[in-house]
Amino acid sequence: DTVKTVTVDALPSVLLVADSLVVCGNSGAVFNVQSPQAGVVYEWFDVPTGGTALASGTSYTTPPVLGQAVYYVQGTSANGCIGARTRMYVNLLPDVPVPVVRVDNVGVDFVDFSWNAVANALTYEVSTDNGVNWLTPSSGATGLTHTVTGLSPNQDVSLIVRAKGGASCQQATSAPATAKTLI
Repeated sequence: DTVKTVTVDALPSVLLVADSLVVCGNSGAVFNVQSPQAGVVYEWFDVPTGGTALASGTSYTTPPVLGQAVYYVQGTSANGCIGARTRMYVNLLPDVPVPVVRVDNVGVDFVDFSWNAVANALTYEVSTDNGVNWLTPSSGATGLTHTVTGLSPNQDVSLIVRAKGGASCQQATSAPATAKTLI
């Protein structure tokens, strides 16, 4: 009888910083391995089994996303043990259309502006200095009007509106609408 010591290596497991990401148009998503293990090679795939690795490393940037996409990552230990593939998702956020601003009413010391609601916008911001500073519209963050007050007679004022969706990349800025107060 012979006694031998057998070493059993644990299969490497992969934990991602985030396994589901959303991006805006014409962008790729960046997936990262959380706490990468020393000696483990991480490979990224677009199929659940088999296939050729798209890349290797502790992070992967997808090509531009055109809809929903599914990717996988697996770890291989220094001893050649291959762990199970971890699935991750990336979704494309809808675009926010550009709002169209119009002048509604003009007085001696004020101008009323308005715009129509745009799809996928959750809030709006306005600027009278060409986008240097942004404010909540006078009608509120979800409102569709803004009144600029405290103006002098015969003064020009321009307003641009920024429509914002749920993610920082979901925004669209209008062309300026300009008016002159009455004399």
